[in-house]
Amino acid sequence: MTTTDEDLISWNGDGLPPAIEQIRQRIDQLPRWQTIGVMQGWWPILVHLDEQLREVDPSYQLTQVKQKLGTLEVHLKGPVTSDAVHAALETSVAQSRVTCEVCGRPGSLRHSRRGWVAVYCDEHKGYDDEYRT
Repeated sequence: MTTTDEDLISWNGDGLPPAIEQIRQRIDQLPRWQTIGVMQGWWPILVHLDEQLREVDPSYQLTQVKQKLGTLEVHLKGPVTSDAVHAALETSVAQSRVTCEVCGRPGSLRHSRRGWVAVYCDEHKGYDDEYRT
């Protein structure tokens, strides 16, 4: 079954969609609480990154996936020596800088009153102030 970007962003099923769960399972020595630390708007970016990384190394592993200071951070297990892997990671980070983390539409870096920094579209620009505690 192929999952479209829209399917990922609008996911409201139990748990994570299969494509994201597959990525979560690549996190090495996964603690019970560990999950994918980004919202659904960036899930398509992760799935496309996963496809590229699997082409280079089908058994690659992650140590962490999160949002930090408004951009996607993906940590791979072991040193990254492949130019293709570096390029894929850089492309994903660049995409995250202009993609709303909530809905996947074009966005820009926003600062909330609570001190959070994230990328949101105009519709979600107050998301941190409203939903994060």
